[in-house]
Amino acid sequence: FDTAVFFAMPWPRRRFRHAAEQLQDEDVRGLPEDQDFEEVDLSRNSFSIYGFLSITKFCRAQSQLRILKLFKCGLCDQAAHLVSLVVLENPHYLEEVHLSHNVLTE
Repeated sequence: FDTAVFFAMPWPRRRFRHAAEQLQDEDVRGLPEDQDFEEVDLSRNSFSIYGFLSITKFCRAQSQLRILKLFKCGLCDQAAHLVSLVVLENPHYLEEVHLSHNVLTE
């Protein structure tokens, strides 16, 4: 057993990937809060402020969240405020937040 090889191998990242699945608000109600993900990707879907309420509740429950992808999903100024709470309250601090191609005005 070569421990150098074992420790050099990257551990698999726990990912919640549901990009480009044509998801809407009703699809993100009741997301699983009993699992801990390092990456959440809900990009390229279509959500209103109500969907983002569910998404941010889900993200705030993730104690290991490092990557958050919400680009091209209808993020508005009000929803951006909700997402900012995820960033500010994350105990491990996010490394990447992808919010491009949304409808932000401020």
